[in-house]
Amino acid sequence: MYGDLESMKAYWKEMEVRETSVDAKFSNGPCFLSAAHLVAGSGGAATAIIRDGHDISGEAKVYLAALTSATDPRFFNPPIYFKKGLYVDVASNVTSVLVHFLPARPRPE
Repeated sequence: MYGDLESMKAYWKEMEVRETSVDAKFSNGPCFLSAAHLVAGSGGAATAIIRDGHDISGEAKVYLAALTSATDPRFFNPPIYFKKGLYVDVASNVTSVLVHFLPARPRPE
């Protein structure tokens, strides 16, 4: 995946970073999740689930949780593969969920 400097630049250029505080679909197709970060509000503990799919019926892959006014940063090496899409299911007291993902490229024929 890395190799030379040009390959690394191309890889990081395609990386997407998205943030939400409500339920959100970030990818319609296959992708690789490399990092996620949950920030809890001052009202209490917070949770979020990152699902493989397009809505809350998708398979739960990553559970995030943080105590009041705390964070839950996660880094995945190697990245986690999501075959159907990437959906963030946000519960209460979440200030923000930030995800870093790379859309999967189709294989050359």
